Amino acid sequence: MSNKIINNIFFIINELEKEQNLFKKSSDEFNFYPFYFEDFLNDKIKFDPKDFDDRQNNLIVINKSFYDRKEKENLINKLLIKLNILNPHFLFIDYKDCGIHELENIIRKENFFYKLSEKNKQNDIYLMLVLIFQHIKDLTRLSDYIINSFQTIVNSELINQQKMKIEQLYKELENLSKIDILTNVLNRRAFFEALDREITRTFRDLWRIYSLNNPDLNYNKIDKNVENFYKNSPQGNLLDHYGKLSCLMIDIDHFKNINDEYGHIMGDTVLKEVGNLLNSSKIFRDNDIVGRFGGEEFIVILPETNAMHAKIPAERLRNEIKSTKFKSEKDTFNITISIGIAELTKDDKSSDKIIERADKALYYAKQHGKDKCVIYDEIEEFLEG
Repeated sequence: MSNKIINNIFFIINELEKEQNLFKKSSDEFNFYPFYFEDFLNDKIKFDPKDFDDRQNNLIVINKSFYDRKEKENLINKLLIKLNILNPHFLFIDYKDCGIHELENIIRKENFFYKLSEKNKQNDIYLMLVLIFQHIKDLTRLSDYIINSFQTIVNSELINQQKMKIEQLYKELENLSKIDILTNVLNRRAFFEALDREITRTFRDLWRIYSLNNPDLNYNKIDKNVENFYKNSPQGNLLDHYGKLSCLMIDIDHFKNINDEYGHIMGDTVLKEVGNLLNSSKIFRDNDIVGRFGGEEFIVILPETNAMHAKIPAERLRNEIKSTKFKSEKDTFNITISIGIAELTKDDKSSDKIIERADKALYYAKQHGKDKCVIYDEIEEFLEG
C-alpha cells in the first residue's frame, strides 16, 4: 500500500466553467473535486470530512470575483464546516489584476492569487499548483517547528539553541517578505524603507560637510535646510563622504509587445533575467539598493554617487541587457531598456522628489528613441520649459 500523500483540490465551478477542464487535466497528481457552490451547500454533493482533516493537503480554488460577491461568513460557516477544514488555504483566480492591498491581505492569510490569461496552458497550471502545495507544506513545517520546539525544550542550553534557530527563521521570513518573488530584488515597500534611510544618512553626511567650515570646500555657511533636518548635531567629521545620492528609474522598452508576442511566461522570464542582472556584482556595488517599482519598472539608489557617476553603471546595465539573448518557442530576441537618472538635492523634502525627477528623465528617454540613459539635470530646461 502506497504511503504517498495525495493533495486535494476543491474546485468551485461558478464562473470558472470553461477553466474547469484545464485545471482537471493539470491535476493528475491531485484529487480533483469540482462542484457548484450551491449544490454543495444544498447537500447535493457529499464528501467524507475525515478524508480532508489535514490543512496542508487541501486547497480551495475559487473565482475571486465570485468569492467577493458572496457572503464570506456563509461560505466559511457552511462549506468549511462540512469539509471539516478550519482556516483553509484558498487559491483565488481571476482574469483581472488584484490590487496591491488586496494581494497583501491574501498573502498575510496564507492564501494565493493567480491571474489567468487566455494563453494559459495545462503545464502552466500544473506547475503553479505544485509550487502552491510545496509552499503550503513549507509554511506548515515552519509552524510545526516553532510549536514543537517549545514542547521539547528541557534546559537552558536547549532554550538558547532553539531561540537562536527560531530567531533565524523569523529573520529569514522577514527577509522573504521584503523580496519581490519573481525578480529577487526588493519589493516596493521594502525599497522605500531603504530609500528613506539612505536619504536621512545622506543629509547627515551633507550636514557634516557644511560643519567642516573648510574654505577649500566652499561650504563656509551652513545651509538652513540641512541644519534644520536634525534636532541634534551629528557627531564626528566627514572626510571622505560627499553627501551625494542618485536614483535610476529603469523601464523595459516595448514590454507589452513581449507579452503579446511571446506570452506572459516569457515576459516573466525577461523580468527575472533583468532582476538577475540588477543583482549582479558586475553592474552595481553591494551597497546600491535595487527594487521593483512595479510592472516592468525597476528603481536603483546609488549612495555617495552623483548623477554623472551614476550614469556609468547605468550604461553598463543598458549595454549588458541589450546584448542578452532570450530564447522563446518562436525565435531568439533581444530587449532594450531606458533609464532616467536624478540626483538628491538639499531641497528635497521627501523621496518623492528625486523619484519624480528620475521618472521625468525616463519619460524623456522613452520619448526620444528609447535605449538610452538620460540625466535629469541635462534636460531640466527642456522638461520644465
